[in-house]
Amino acid sequence: MNLTRLSLTTLFFVLSFFPAQLLAEIQVIARTNQAAADYSSDVSYSGFFEPVIGSSGHIAFIGSTVDSRRTNTRAVWAGLPGQLKAIIKENDIPVGFPRELYLGPSFNQTQPVLTQSGAVGILASLEGGAPNTKGLLAHVDGITYGVMKTGDQAPGFPEGFTVSDILDFAFTDAGMVIVGSISELILSGRMGIWHWSEQGMKLITSPIADCYFAYPSFVSINQTGAVAFSAKLIKEDNKPCTPSAGVFKWSNGSSQLLISEGDPVPDMPGTRFVRTSINNRSVSPMINDQGSVIFYAELTTDPSYDIKRASPSAWVADGASEPRLFVLNGEDFTTRSNTVESILFGEIFALSKDSILRNFTNDDFAVIHAFPRRTSRMLLAGKPRELQPYTNFEALGETQLGVIVTSFDAAFGFSADWQFLSFQEQAVNEKKQYVFVGSAQHSVDRNRVNGIWRGEGENRPRLIAKEGMKIFQNGTENTLDTIRWLDFSRSSLDSNLPRNRYTRISDNGQIVFRGLLDDKSTGIFLITDDTKEQKIFSLAEQLFPEYFSPANVEDQLLEGFVYRYYPATKTYIGIKNGEVFVLGDVFGSSPQRIDTIENTLRFLEEKETGS
Repeated sequence: MNLTRLSLTTLFFVLSFFPAQLLAEIQVIARTNQAAADYSSDVSYSGFFEPVIGSSGHIAFIGSTVDSRRTNTRAVWAGLPGQLKAIIKENDIPVGFPRELYLGPSFNQTQPVLTQSGAVGILASLEGGAPNTKGLLAHVDGITYGVMKTGDQAPGFPEGFTVSDILDFAFTDAGMVIVGSISELILSGRMGIWHWSEQGMKLITSPIADCYFAYPSFVSINQTGAVAFSAKLIKEDNKPCTPSAGVFKWSNGSSQLLISEGDPVPDMPGTRFVRTSINNRSVSPMINDQGSVIFYAELTTDPSYDIKRASPSAWVADGASEPRLFVLNGEDFTTRSNTVESILFGEIFALSKDSILRNFTNDDFAVIHAFPRRTSRMLLAGKPRELQPYTNFEALGETQLGVIVTSFDAAFGFSADWQFLSFQEQAVNEKKQYVFVGSAQHSVDRNRVNGIWRGEGENRPRLIAKEGMKIFQNGTENTLDTIRWLDFSRSSLDSNLPRNRYTRISDNGQIVFRGLLDDKSTGIFLITDDTKEQKIFSLAEQLFPEYFSPANVEDQLLEGFVYRYYPATKTYIGIKNGEVFVLGDVFGSSPQRIDTIENTLRFLEEKETGS
């Protein structure tokens, strides 16, 4: 250490030494022009599609390779960081499919879906058979199984009824839920919904006698095998049933109608639920492992249902008690914001074309994307109300949700002349840690920069990655030129995207994304958990306010450092490559190394407890 001018030297002195451990860093998982994992040494990566990460930290991505003869192939890689295997490859023949069917050169129709144990599901194009054949695959315990393909006899339907398309699937260790259209029933909108597991394939049937599912939403499945979705209900002659639609939960072989079209809204006299079934990825129901379902519906008092007078809303139901209100259009949020720049107009518009019900934890916590005005956006987080306080959806009070960020806020981690412009996607894990990618815009020159922010619960976010930052790998320094997040959502494949949870953040706080570097290479990157860094910042502020105040200033990024600047004392704390530094005022004009993250945190914790 070299802090001879400071009594603070004694604070950070540690008698024993522990090896430096790199934490809260950006690790390179795979990179173009580097050797492809699980291939011979003459094969390198040549491109990637978007990666996903499972709740337990397994990573999966689709990529292409090139060998010394310039031959290109495509594969799916999966595994824990540093243990990637090419689990599904071009030309593979899935177990259970005819031997003449194989994966073609552009086989992927969706991103991979990861289960908690690391099993992988994917919808793929097959060659060697009928044109435009799709196959749903599951890679489990080292074997790639063919689950279902177009042209198959539709399970549970009369002989000769075939699967014409596979529209959606979701996958956990308890099985897979699948939505497919049936060739002979296309015009009616009637579709098949199936559950596939070790016990085989089961058709999910309607709980209403002589009624069938039509136009189902995207589907969700939890770790116990329970399934949630919304759908319309029709009879054999294609006429509507009574009820005509609803939100459904399936478990242990039977279906339950959680909420039906026209049901009364709890504690709102004369108000009914309408539009409970919308074939829209953004507002499809999600089920958690406790069996609660978050769903979208609109509310109306108009018997003829005038869409202009209907109010969007989101609710949580478990099938055993009345639905609980999560958010209702028109609720006020002005005092719920984490930011100083409070928005004066406080109306939430709950339906988002991007995503609203994509994330839902086991204790009913969710992060949603909403629109207070047509040109603005916001992220809200929280749990449903235990008691529904309204008797009229046109006379509302304050929302119980916290406002994480709005597009009117100054962009956290940037200087004051940068403002949030948009948010593209958000995800949350079981620890209520959330992550989102967004764009910041400079107020003068109008330049835009994409960044990634993270936070916990309803707390304000902190910047963890941005375009223009430095990334280090094996002693080499590169600049992150571009953050890529969602290729598929902007393509014609959007309707085939699966509804899987936690695709961007693991329960350990790891975050995965794709990016472009300044040397024109593309990489798959992993942001590790930053709990220890954040604790160093907070303990230093708590124990030594004479040097580090005011507390809780924003994290910022520069030249590979994550740092905080304390304007009252004109000092900095920065962390880079697993080491802690201080700078400014009494510390001097150049960074002074304190110690490793582990050593520094250990000493601060001992100082806090007096041990």
